[in-house]
Amino acid sequence: MEALGQLTGGIAHDFNNNLGVILGYTTLARELCAGSGQAKLDKYLEKVELASERTRELISQMLAFSRTGESTPTA
Repeated sequence: MEALGQLTGGIAHDFNNNLGVILGYTTLARELCAGSGQAKLDKYLEKVELASERTRELISQMLAFSRTGESTPTA
């Protein structure tokens, strides 16, 4: 169970790093198209942003699982 927790934690951290890039560039793209008459593009980018936020919640759950899978050392 501990190995599964460690694996889950590692995967979750990697996903979280990639998600940060996706959210960062999505925010930049939305700022660039704001007020430029590209409402349709902004709507698509908003959907990317919302999906990314939902994914962030899943990652949070994965990290919580990985922490519960850790063992505590005993003396």
